[in-house]
Amino acid sequence: MKKVKFENVKPALVLGIICLVVAALLAGVNLLTKDVIEKVSYERKMASLSDVLPGGNFEEITPTGENETVKAVYIDTNSGVYVMLMSTKSKFTSSGQSLDATVAIGSDGKIQNVKVTSYAETKNFGDYYKQFVGMDKTDAEGADLCAGITFSSTAFRSMMKDAAAEAETLGGAMK
Repeated sequence: MKKVKFENVKPALVLGIICLVVAALLAGVNLLTKDVIEKVSYERKMASLSDVLPGGNFEEITPTGENETVKAVYIDTNSGVYVMLMSTKSKFTSSGQSLDATVAIGSDGKIQNVKVTSYAETKNFGDYYKQFVGMDKTDAEGADLCAGITFSSTAFRSMMKDAAAEAETLGGAMK
C-alpha cells in the first residue's frame, strides 16, 4: 500500500477550507440582511395592494386553495373589497419567469383594478390587462386574447378568472 503524501492532499484540504469560509460568510450575510429583505418584501407587497386599492386597510385572510394562481388574499376592512396577489406561468415563457399581478375585486364580483407586478415580457403585454376591469368570472372567461402573446394572454385570462372565482367562493360576489 502506497503512503499518501501531504502534497497530494493539500489542494483538497485548502479547497475544503475555502468552501467552509465562503459558506460561513454567506450565512453571516444572510443573517445580517434577512430582516431588511423581509421588510422590503413586505413594503413592496403593501405598495402593490395600495396601487390597486388606494387607501385600503388590508387584513390577510386564508385563500381557499381551490385556485392555484391565487398566492395571497387580503380584504379591505373598510370596503370589503378583496385584493389578491396572483402568479402563474404561461405555457411558453422564454424567460422562465412568472407572470404576477395584483387584483382588486368588489363585493359585486367584478374586477375593480389590475396591476401587472412582474413579467419579463411586459413590453409585449401593453395594456392587455386593462380590459379585465369591470369583468366578473364569466366575462373573464370570454375575454379577448392578444395576438403575439397568445400563451401569455391565455394564462393571464385564466388568472383573472381564478381571482373572480376566489372572491366568489370567499363570499365577495353577490351573484
